[in-house]
Amino acid sequence: MVKSGWTILLFIVGLPCLAQASLDELDLFTRTEQAYRDKNYAQFIEFGTQLAEASGDPGMFYRLAEAHCQTGDTARAIQYLKKLASMQVTYPVQDNPALSILKSNKAFPALVRQFGINARPVQRSQRAFTITDKTLIPEGIAYDPLSGRFFIGSLAQDKIIVIDKRGRNKDFIRRGQDGIWQVLGMKVDPVRKDLWVCSASERDTLDGYAGVFRYDLKSGKLKKKYTVDNKGGLHLFNDLVIDPKGNVFLTDSKAGKVYTITTRSDSLTPLDIPVRFIYPNGLALSEGEKFLFVADFTGLTKVDLSNRHVTKITAEGVTYLNWIDGMYFHANSLIVIQNPGQQADRVARLYLDSQSERIIRSEVLQSFHPHFNIPTTGTFKGNTFYYIANSQLRNLKPDGTITTPESLKEVVILKLNLEKPKEEAR
Repeated sequence: MVKSGWTILLFIVGLPCLAQASLDELDLFTRTEQAYRDKNYAQFIEFGTQLAEASGDPGMFYRLAEAHCQTGDTARAIQYLKKLASMQVTYPVQDNPALSILKSNKAFPALVRQFGINARPVQRSQRAFTITDKTLIPEGIAYDPLSGRFFIGSLAQDKIIVIDKRGRNKDFIRRGQDGIWQVLGMKVDPVRKDLWVCSASERDTLDGYAGVFRYDLKSGKLKKKYTVDNKGGLHLFNDLVIDPKGNVFLTDSKAGKVYTITTRSDSLTPLDIPVRFIYPNGLALSEGEKFLFVADFTGLTKVDLSNRHVTKITAEGVTYLNWIDGMYFHANSLIVIQNPGQQADRVARLYLDSQSERIIRSEVLQSFHPHFNIPTTGTFKGNTFYYIANSQLRNLKPDGTITTPESLKEVVILKLNLEKPKEEAR
C-alpha cells in the first residue's frame, strides 16, 4: 500500500513503537512543518535542510528552493532546482509563484527546459486486460506460471479474485474469508503451489492487526495464517517476496520492520538487522538470493543476507529513490513503481553497479499514462511485466468506505515487455 511521503511521516509522528533512531527525523519533521505553517522561512530552511539530507525526499528539496526564494537566496534556490532537474523529477517551476523571483536569473530558462524534458510522457505500456468491478480498489497482483492465471487482491472488499487465460474472473477467496482483512502484496510459490498474501486492518478496534495468509493455489483452501495484533503497537504487512527454498520475507510498514517466515521455523520472526525503517514497502531479492532490497520513505537499503550487513543505496545525480511501492529484481536492475503524486507516477528501471550499492543509470519505462491513478504493484510473466495502473486508492477511507464511487473507473492492468537489451544479453 502506497502513501505519500507526508502522509507517512504524519502517521509515524505519533507511533510509539518506532525505534529511537528515527525520533530525530520525526522531531525534525514536526519542527519543519510548524515553521512552514508559520512562514518562518529561516527556521524552515534550518530544519528542512537536515530533513532533506536524512530522507532524500525531492519534495523537501523543492520546498527548500521555494523557501530560499522567500529569503532572497536565489543562488541556493537555483542549486536545489538543478539537483532536482538531474533527478528526473517533474515540477512546473515556471508556473510556481513562489519561484517567480528566479525568472530573471540566467540559469532559470535551462531549468525550465530540463523540467519540461523530465515531464515528457514515456509510453511503452500496453493494455493487458481490464476488470469491470470499479469498487475493487486493488493493491496486489500475482501470476501463476503453472495455470496461467492472475490473482488480484482487493483493499475495499477484503478478498482475492482470479483471472483465467480467457480473461474470465471470479472470487478466489470471498470477502473476509478465513478472517482476511484488506489484501495487499501477494506472491505465487510455484514449487510448493502456494499463494502467499499480506493482509492488514485499519478499521476500528482492529486497526494495526496484520497477517500473512498461505493458500493452496488449486483449491483456494487456507494452509496457514500468521497474524499479529495491535497490543504492542500497530502493524501493516505490506509486501513480500519468496526465495527458491520457500523462505518468505515481508515488510511491516507501521512497525518499520522486515519479517521472515522460514521453512525451518514456520513462524513470523523479525529480521535481525541494525536498522529500523520508516514505512518500508516494496522489497526484492537479488539473483542467488544474496541481497534483499528494501524500499522505505528514505529510499533504498541493501541487506546482505549472509551477514546481515546493511548498506544504503545511492543514486546521486541519477534519479530519486523515494515513493517506491512495488519493486522487482530483473537482470541486475530493479523495476520500481513510484508514486510521487502530481500525476508524475511512473515505472522505472534502476540499474545497479557491480556491488549493488549504487544506481548508475535510470530508465523511465512508463510515465504520465492516461490510466494512471496510483499504480501500485506488478508481477512477471516471463520477461513481461504486468502491473496495476489505477488502484484508485485515494477513493478509499481507512474504514473501508469509498468516497465519490461515481468517479471510479474500470481497473486497468498494463504490461511492459522487458526483453534484455543486446548489451545486457552479451
